[in-house]
Amino acid sequence: MNYKPTQITSKACPYNTLRALLVPKLVLMLVISIESEKYDVSRQRIIALLGKSAAEHYQIQEILKTRHLYVHQGREVEDDSICYEAVMLALSCLLHYTQAAVRFSDKPQFIRYLDMIFRAEQISDGWDAAEQRAFKRLLRHKREPIILPLRALY
Repeated sequence: MNYKPTQITSKACPYNTLRALLVPKLVLMLVISIESEKYDVSRQRIIALLGKSAAEHYQIQEILKTRHLYVHQGREVEDDSICYEAVMLALSCLLHYTQAAVRFSDKPQFIRYLDMIFRAEQISDGWDAAEQRAFKRLLRHKREPIILPLRALY
C-alpha cells in the first residue's frame, strides 16, 4: 500500500497535531500498558501514576476517547486543544515514569504497582487519617506537578 502521511487531515487539527493523538498511546505502551489492553486500563494507570488532580487537569478520559474514535473509527478531531493536551499528558507520563522507574526492577512490577495504587484509591474514601498516612508511605513515586519554564505538567 502506498501510504502518504499527508492524507491524514482534519479541519480543526493540522497533520502534526493529529499525530499528537498517536503519541500518548506510544508512550503508554512503553511506560504503563501492553498493546492489547483497553484504554480504560491505561486511564487507570495514568491516574495511579499522576494522581486524581492530573486526571482532571488533562481530561484523560476525553483524550483517550478522542484518540480511540480517531484511530478506530476515523472520526474527525474537532477541537485541536485536545491534541495539544494529549502531547502534554504524554510528556507528563514520561517525566513521572522516569522519576519512578528506578524503584522497580522491571515494567511488569511497575504495572502491578500502578494497578495496586489505583485499586487502593478506589476504596480510600472511608479511610481515617492514620490509614491515609499509611497509604502515602506505600507510594513509591511523587505525584506533584512538574514545573517547566513554560508551564506545569501535572
